[in-house]
This record gives sequence, structure tokens and C-alpha cells, in this order.
Amino acid sequence: MRLKELRKSNNLTLKNLSEELGFSAQVLSRYELEQTQPDFNSLIKIARFFDVSVDYLIGASDFKMPFNSTLADQLSSEERQLIEDYRKLSPALKEMLQDTIKTWSDSTANKRTKKDA
Repeated sequence: MRLKELRKSNNLTLKNLSEELGFSAQVLSRYELEQTQPDFNSLIKIARFFDVSVDYLIGASDFKMPFNSTLADQLSSEERQLIEDYRKLSPALKEMLQDTIKTWSDSTANKRTKKDA
């Protein structure tokens, strides 16, 4: 869970956060140390406070989206169309496309690394 990371990046102490959320500092500390897990309602309350998705909060996603947002909300119409077209492909074509994108991505990253050196 990213509670400690979010708390620190917002310059909050356990005491400050406990006052904001209405949880005891001890309970929040146990969440941060992963000694106990928050219930669903507590996860929602924490995610809302930091304006992140529950998935981001629990580490299931690396996309730091606002609480009431979904990945679909973040996509342009062009990106949505690409996803729709991708879903129509056969498994073999999907694999080929993924390999091609990975090759291009790796190539671009290598060019950046050489340029920065």
C-alpha cells in the first residue's frame, strides 16, 4: 500500500492525517507497516482524501489517477480507437503488434540513452 508514500509526499504526519481522516494514528501506522489491512470503506476514504484511485493506493496500478477517474477517462479519442481496433485482432496479430511496439519502444529508449551519454 502506498499510504506512507502519499502521506509523506503531502508533508503530513501520522497525527495530521489521523485528524483529517478520523482514524487513530496507531491504526494508520499499522496500515503503513502492513500489519493490518484497511477495510473497503477505509480504502475509499483514504483514496478520496489523496485524490487517487483505490488501485493506485493499494499498489495494483501505477497510474496515479484522480479518485473518480478511470483510465478510459484519461484516453484521447485516438487512443480509444486504437484499443477498439486492437481488440478486433486475432491473438496471433495481437502478439505480433505487441512485439513490434516493444521493439520500437526499446529502440527509442536506446536512442535517448545514447543521446544523453
